[in-house]
Amino acid sequence: MTADQINILISDAKAVLEDVIADEDIKKRQEAERQTKIRETAKLLKNEGIGLDDLEKHMVGRRSPTVEPKIYLINGKKIIYKGSGRMNKALKTIVDKEGHDALEQYLVRE
Repeated sequence: MTADQINILISDAKAVLEDVIADEDIKKRQEAERQTKIRETAKLLKNEGIGLDDLEKHMVGRRSPTVEPKIYLINGKKIIYKGSGRMNKALKTIVDKEGHDALEQYLVRE
């Protein structure tokens, strides 16, 4: 490797380092602004007599809905399928021949 090639690598590395430092500075400024907004909001809430405990009572966690497994009766056998994962061979045969909507006629309603 020649001295010119090494100098080019060094200048490229310096340019990359400057970009990384600039990105870090931007992130630090954004986080500082965010923390300032949080402090201001907390101050406003405190002035109104609202505490964090009051807010937590009204916060609702978002959970993904659970899917109940469906029970199908095919050829006298009960087949349980939740709708994800590998489909049972009997169910797959019905879906391939008649379509997915055809499973409704085999559904056991309890």
